[in-house]
Amino acid sequence: MKKYIYLLVLIALQIQFVNAQWLVRSSGFPAANTGIIQLSAPDQLNCYGIGYDAVNFGGDLLDELTITHDGGMTWKAQSPACLNNQFIAGVSASSGEVVHIMGWDYINGGGNVFRSHDGGNTWSREAANAFTDPASFPDDIAFLNANDGVMFGDPESGYFEVYTTHDGGNTWNRVSSANLPTPLAGETGNTFFMEHLDNTLWTVTIDGRLLQSDNKGETWYVRNPGLTLVGNDGVIRFRNHSVGLYKNNGILYRTTDGGTTFTPVNYHGTFYSFDMNKVPGLPGVWVSTGGDSALAPNALHGYGSSVSFDDGNHWFTIDNGVNHTCVVMTSAIHGYSGGITSGSNNDGVFVYNLRSLFDFRTADETSLTLNENKVIVYPNPSNSSFNLAVNAAQGEVCSVQIYSIDGRKVIDQIINPNEVTNLGNGLPAGIYQAMIYVGSDRQVIRLVKE
Repeated sequence: MKKYIYLLVLIALQIQFVNAQWLVRSSGFPAANTGIIQLSAPDQLNCYGIGYDAVNFGGDLLDELTITHDGGMTWKAQSPACLNNQFIAGVSASSGEVVHIMGWDYINGGGNVFRSHDGGNTWSREAANAFTDPASFPDDIAFLNANDGVMFGDPESGYFEVYTTHDGGNTWNRVSSANLPTPLAGETGNTFFMEHLDNTLWTVTIDGRLLQSDNKGETWYVRNPGLTLVGNDGVIRFRNHSVGLYKNNGILYRTTDGGTTFTPVNYHGTFYSFDMNKVPGLPGVWVSTGGDSALAPNALHGYGSSVSFDDGNHWFTIDNGVNHTCVVMTSAIHGYSGGITSGSNNDGVFVYNLRSLFDFRTADETSLTLNENKVIVYPNPSNSSFNLAVNAAQGEVCSVQIYSIDGRKVIDQIINPNEVTNLGNGLPAGIYQAMIYVGSDRQVIRLVKE
């Protein structure tokens, strides 16, 4: 009940800012030029962010974390006492209350992992067997669900130091060298670079090798041996097991075969090249962010944010001239972006408000087809209901008619443009034909109810 009250308060507060794109909020970090380098948001109410020194990025992570439990309206920064001279090298929240952070000991070397069961109020160390060698360096951590987690680290004793847990972090076991690719000479991992989807994980090494695991981190292999990798400027994301985006040195690449091959994207509009994130539940929809003067390659395309509805072919500007760092979207109308504090204690993080991403279009969109960009239906097939999103100008008449396989009209309703409409929950299993009308245009989509 408490969470639902928070959500109602969040909605009430955000309605008054409906004409804005990103709400500026205080990250809680006390020092000026403190940025957020990584975010983990298990849902719309909760998010955890790692602080870093935005003036001297090249190595200056911090022992600070900022947390929100009310959808981003308020944030509280803290330096967990358990870190004890350790920088935070990774964060992963499996729920609003349960979160893990990895620490790197910048004095003695090696690292530790810590868990909180109460939303970051208290922490305890776990995995006393992990990253114990002074030469150890933890790169990133990811929880696939409440039980299954993976920590990836640089080579130690001749092979990558990777640990897995299947009981929520109570026990961690190092992955055998036989289940890992042999490191190249001088090859290490990359911090904040691990991506995951279902039981699959990907990470890119400093030598540009894309490593993949299909079984929750227990075995790894080289998916692509030669990705372009320049400096620290790299991000890889997958929206399903085939389609993903990868950026490095300001260049955007796309894969449609799960990462075996990548092709540069000849996109239109502005792709901001600090970070990017898929929008949950909307296939092909991505948000990009740009900023951070401390790491020059990330600002190649300027400061701001943009949205793509077609896997990166076209980008539509959300805002520009705004210093965004990392980004994580929780829906088409909500998400988080890191920022950099000015020292006034009233900025440093952004919260995407209730405005639909479909609002951001340019005249170039008239050249896009209805099938590619104006109608999205998900999930399809579905065993419950379908979500329909129509990208159209405000005031344009939109409607949907759904017919059963025998030609009967089972749904006929007007829908609001740029909003997600849920329909079909009461339909029996079967095959249906949906006719979606946007002004004078019509799109026909086959729906499968399982």
